[in-house]
Amino acid sequence: MTKRGGCKSSGKRSHGKPVNQSHGNKQTENHSQGNNGSKEKSCGKNERVLSMLLKLGVGSTNIRIFFGGKVRSGIYLGIVDDCVVINIKGSVNYISVSSIIAVEVGFTKKKKKKKRSSCRKSICF
Repeated sequence: MTKRGGCKSSGKRSHGKPVNQSHGNKQTENHSQGNNGSKEKSCGKNERVLSMLLKLGVGSTNIRIFFGGKVRSGIYLGIVDDCVVINIKGSVNYISVSSIIAVEVGFTKKKKKKKRSSCRKSICF
């Protein structure tokens, strides 16, 4: 059986001449189901995030955490009740470890340059 495209289709196939058409009866005896447990994958991801965060010391600066489409950066304060504690501009935030996508350590903040105006100051009397 050959695959066309990237997906399997069920039902009748329309390849070949009408005389040689298959009616889509598939045998699944020798097909393995693979790993259906998504909890195992997320558990492994959580362990990697935890191991990385545990290597950091409390008070580490310039920590950026990506989670749920958001990014928070600040000072790492530790892990409490399966949540990462981070200080962002004086505010303490708790982020669930299971929602963390990535952790970046040691980033540098880009400072915005102030534009100088090229206007001359004129004194009017």
